[in-house]
Amino acid sequence: SFPGVLLEAGQAGVPVVAARVGGVAEIVADGQTGWLFEPGDWRQGAAILAGLVQSPRVCRSAGQAARDRVLSQFSVEGMAADYLKLYSELAR
Repeated sequence: SFPGVLLEAGQAGVPVVAARVGGVAEIVADGQTGWLFEPGDWRQGAAILAGLVQSPRVCRSAGQAARDRVLSQFSVEGMAADYLKLYSELAR
């Protein structure tokens, strides 16, 4: 699955802490645009959050990186161009 809420967060400049499931790792660059933890490892998730509470500058930087990533890689225009390229290659 492709979690749209992560795209919305990124577009708003909000970094995320999420479990590494489904399409999450396609959107979140671990340690750059957000932070990923292993599914079911709530201690790891809690440790990440606890560290971020102490690092607002890191959060702001990751939020800006998330916004840049979403706008450059997941815009409607960019995704449409990727599909056109794929279909053109398949048609050959």
